Amino acid sequence: MLRNGLTEELGDQIGLSFTPGCQYADLVVNGTYVGTYQITDRVKVEGGRVLVGDKDADWLLEIASNGEIGANDLYVAGDETHPNIIIKNPDKDDLTPEQQAELQAAVSTYFTSFWEDIENKVDQSSFINWYVASEILGGYKQLSDIYVYKDNADGKLFFGPLWSNDKAYGNNPSHPLDMSDLSTTGSFNGMLFNHADYQVMCNKIQALWQEQWFKDAVITKWNTLYGDTKTTDLLASLTEKIDALAAEIAQTQADNYASQADGGAGWELEGEYSAAVQAIKDYLTQRFVYLDTKFKELTTDEVYEEGDANMDGMVDISDVVLVVNYVLGSTDASAEYGVLKYGDMNADGFIDISDVVAIVNKILGGSTQQ
Repeated sequence: MLRNGLTEELGDQIGLSFTPGCQYADLVVNGTYVGTYQITDRVKVEGGRVLVGDKDADWLLEIASNGEIGANDLYVAGDETHPNIIIKNPDKDDLTPEQQAELQAAVSTYFTSFWEDIENKVDQSSFINWYVASEILGGYKQLSDIYVYKDNADGKLFFGPLWSNDKAYGNNPSHPLDMSDLSTTGSFNGMLFNHADYQVMCNKIQALWQEQWFKDAVITKWNTLYGDTKTTDLLASLTEKIDALAAEIAQTQADNYASQADGGAGWELEGEYSAAVQAIKDYLTQRFVYLDTKFKELTTDEVYEEGDANMDGMVDISDVVLVVNYVLGSTDASAEYGVLKYGDMNADGFIDISDVVAIVNKILGGSTQQ
């Protein structure tokens, strides 16, 4: 429960216009305590929440993986190159079937070219704030459930608010693409475009890392939050918020664990409240250091040498295999960034057998240590 409360602080500090707030409540039924619950804002268009110019016309949308689409949702179906878009506002119940179809068509048309011209179509401030916050959160579901909104008078697409982050801050140990495990050293590792579980959006983020405006905007924002040039000590603010939230529910956490039939076994660190709280702090401390390194690597030209397609600091047979697989069309999309940036040995804009030969020759010709 700390995670969703903590995300309100993250959204506020990083500059998003709205992040759902929450309150904790102890539920007692007929004199029996049955648990501590979290009451939170909903993401909807109204005063104090997601504000748009015209509630009846402007869009609140959810970029969503297949698993997030409900049976009654009005949505535009995605494909291998475009994500699904669930339409949250205007409310479909206020629209005739004809109006629903018109709205779906309008949203579909808008997103047909959105990703190719995102630099001009997105509100860059909200997008970069959302992205940096999402990398801090680090959950494998981070790209599966993204809220965006569009004021049709302005035309720009705004990203946010952050939502449903109980699987963030290191709380996804059972996921097969695990980059966060409360009990495993190195849980803070992994960029979203490699480890999030909605591949379509992984590809979109990965492609953005090849665009200069995006790289410049990310590192500029990050430098205001961390390091010697920071203007906001985000890590300190989040740590203080963790302590405040932990203290707020400390008096009932023991009863909350005890209220479960198994005493909370299998929960975070098997019911060790203080250890679970400390794990979130540790995750953030390590995640900030990791992101500082990765953001600087990704925004510095030619971090890796020519031929290092998997960006591991060495040019070896693993790079040859990766580029061959790319040529054959069997490379995982998450590896395309390195292949395109460091595997194009003759700089002709194509990855083909000539690049494979060039990498092999480089390996045979001498040292490959960066």
